[in-house]
Amino acid sequence: MTPSMKDDCRSHTSPPPGAATALPTLLAALAAMIVAVLAMAAPAAGDDDADAMPEAGDAESLPITAAEPEDEPPGLHGELDRAFQTYRRLYDSGRYASATEAGKRVVVLSIEVNGRDDLQTARALTNLAIAQQQNGEYEAAVQNYEAAVDIVERVESRLSKHLINPLRGLGNTYLDAGRPDEAIRVYDRAVHLTHVNSGPQNLDQVDLLDALAESFVRLQDLEEASEIQDLSYQLYARRFGEDSAEILPALQRRARWLHRLGLFGRERDVWYQAIDVVEAEYGEDDLRLIEPLNGLARTYVYDIQRTVSNRGEWALRRALEIAENHPESTPSLVADSLIDTGNYHTLRGEAQKARRAYRRAWELLSENESLAAIRERRFDRPVLIRPARPPGYVDEETNPVVNPVYRGREFDQGVVVADFTVNARGRTEDIDVVESEPPGLMDSEVKRAVRRLVYRPRYVDGQPVSTPGQTFRHRYSFIAERLPDEIAAAMEEREQPPDTGPAAETPAEEPAD
Repeated sequence: MTPSMKDDCRSHTSPPPGAATALPTLLAALAAMIVAVLAMAAPAAGDDDADAMPEAGDAESLPITAAEPEDEPPGLHGELDRAFQTYRRLYDSGRYASATEAGKRVVVLSIEVNGRDDLQTARALTNLAIAQQQNGEYEAAVQNYEAAVDIVERVESRLSKHLINPLRGLGNTYLDAGRPDEAIRVYDRAVHLTHVNSGPQNLDQVDLLDALAESFVRLQDLEEASEIQDLSYQLYARRFGEDSAEILPALQRRARWLHRLGLFGRERDVWYQAIDVVEAEYGEDDLRLIEPLNGLARTYVYDIQRTVSNRGEWALRRALEIAENHPESTPSLVADSLIDTGNYHTLRGEAQKARRAYRRAWELLSENESLAAIRERRFDRPVLIRPARPPGYVDEETNPVVNPVYRGREFDQGVVVADFTVNARGRTEDIDVVESEPPGLMDSEVKRAVRRLVYRPRYVDGQPVSTPGQTFRHRYSFIAERLPDEIAAAMEEREQPPDTGPAAETPAEEPAD
């Protein structure tokens, strides 16, 4: 377990390694950004069996709660208020590049109205960083999150509750940028701040614990991730009791994380516990049983013994019967139960059973024009149902969890982009690496991961179809000094200016007669 959870009394009076840059430097950079904004105003090989048992960590990544844009307090006037409303509208509509530009304008106006050392300016910087993070501008996002943190520390203290949101965003940015080791440091501090401000048993820390656990999964430290998730569950259990209806969200969260970690036996026990709670509180035919029954079925996907795998099909049939017969059920709920059944059979490589379930769902959602939009959302594109993740570090020896010597050091960042096709069975084919920097360093691992992906295929007119043009992007960390000689040479060759041949000689001027 991380240090702050083992010892909530540790001091945070001195900055951790790699903490925010000193304020004068950041304000100088901020001033330069303001000038720019005002000037503008005047994105291996391997023969893996597609149906083989997944490696730990192949299960679907859980969503990490984003840092939310912070509303400006009432009373701000005129242009600043209008600029913030523009930013918020653009952000909420997913137009992150435009929201970034609007966010820069908000920062400029906030400094003019409120001054630099003000919580409202810290909020404006946080909002700008959130848009930059969503737009893939990780370096700029880190700088602005850290600037916001510095302002809050100056205006309030290093233990202020107003630090939690920018720290959450900073951790998310490090995670998105392929630096889970840095994300752990930041999330750890944010969790500690929830303890200071709301007590060690507060439930506000749960989303941060999820993010912290995900960071350890990215570092392949599954034991630590599991311990953190156990702690998260215990927070709910102590608050509500293990047999109460209020524990259900925590049980579902815990089960999904155990699936994420590949601990299917433990996950199965949690789903059975959730089923018992629902039946005791609401009865044996309640709609709340559908999710734990479908979750229970997923734990049997990789059991090859027929007598055992039948338990998975039993759970799916019971969930479907409840969805079909409950008086408060809806066609979309029935369709989703059929889709869960199809996903189960797809993962097991049972193509005909999967196709029958998907087609029934398609037909049900085609019976009424009002359901057409739901049908399109479910079937108009391939949907990933078994992810896979290549290593986050080229050299396991440099993984900061495995080797503490590398904690807090700067890594070089690499990226591989692969294009592929999802066929009508939901498997990947025609895998082609279209971008790789450094060239060839992580290509084999990325191609191996793409081969393990499994999708619910796209459907057209009730039939599964092949979908080309899918993209898999993987960011990873490496140390340039440890690159193989041939890859280092290839990188050096790329950096050389193009050879345009010998320069033409200027003819000597003829002497004048």
